Amino acid sequence: MPAPVKAKVVERDVKLQKKQLDFVLSKKREVMFSGAMGSGKSVSLAWKLLSHAMVPGSFCLLTRKTRESLTNSTLRTLLVGEKEYPPVLTPGSYEYLETKSLIKLNGGGTIAV
Repeated sequence: MPAPVKAKVVERDVKLQKKQLDFVLSKKREVMFSGAMGSGKSVSLAWKLLSHAMVPGSFCLLTRKTRESLTNSTLRTLLVGEKEYPPVLTPGSYEYLETKSLIKLNGGGTIAV
């Protein structure tokens, strides 16, 4: 596996594989990232989502086929972190309203989960 690339994403230093970084930084209207389990799709999506949700007043929707798969994968990547990756959302930078399924970013927008 190639070495991770260091880059700034939403004013934070992150280490992502080149393929992940290309996806996160793409300005195209539609972009796809596919791969096998463990290929970094959830991490890439979480950073892409954050870059959109940081815009004040924005409203982003995060879904998966089932609530269980959302909770055990992408939501975990956002709030807890995965393997060598720390959580994408820094503790204290957001408010998670679990009963309303909303994440409100301080100074930014809202993510509905």
